[in-house]
Amino acid sequence: MVSPELVEELRMIIKEDYFVELQLQEASEMANTLVNFFNLLTKIEFEGDNNQTKGDFLEL
Repeated sequence: MVSPELVEELRMIIKEDYFVELQLQEASEMANTLVNFFNLLTKIEFEGDNNQTKGDFLEL
């Protein structure tokens, strides 16, 4: 779970960059979705690295 301070920071960034004011719940869901997405990317990258060290290569 993303800390309340980081959720508030995300709200400010969205407001400053996109002129959209998000509710606290919306910003929290967005922040947690971003964290989960990057966790998934990290797992995919780690799995790809493990396969390559064994001589298996992922085809993209």
